[in-house]
Amino acid sequence: MIRIKKAIRFAVKAHGDQMRKGTDFPYIEHPLHVGILLSKAGMGDEVVIAGILHDTLEDTDTTEDELRSEFGEEILKLIKLESEPDRTLPWNQRKNHTVEHLRNASRDVKMIALCDKLSNIMDIEADLVAYGDALWERFNAGYEEQKWYYISLVDALSDLGDMELYQEFNDKVSSVFE
Repeated sequence: MIRIKKAIRFAVKAHGDQMRKGTDFPYIEHPLHVGILLSKAGMGDEVVIAGILHDTLEDTDTTEDELRSEFGEEILKLIKLESEPDRTLPWNQRKNHTVEHLRNASRDVKMIALCDKLSNIMDIEADLVAYGDALWERFNAGYEEQKWYYISLVDALSDLGDMELYQEFNDKVSSVFE
């Protein structure tokens, strides 16, 4: 538990006053939610910690060396495997890579991705009720592209189908996009 608290402190500091895209909600809510979902699913501390830190390489100034030094090679490896390798590529190439990568990823990486995407689709679902179709304007890709991405993720993560979280993810994707 001490390592998880350390990861929370690290993530809070790393994400600083970042806000969720198009909202006035602190970004840190998302990685903390991912950690909570992983913990509720019974995942071990290393996976929970990687979930809490999953966006630090992509969205903050945090370096691989800092993560390795603070949390070790295994957690860094999990974070890297759940991160997009090249954020300079166009949206569709990055998301296609993510989907294909997840098809053959380890169960731990798939669980982090599932909880990450479940947290995202929960926010999308709530914002869709609050803002309607104007919600899609805040994304780099619109409704049709997001629909393709999320339906592809449901498929890529389907070997987690025995998990309640997967069923919830599948249900929310269907609710939002069908």
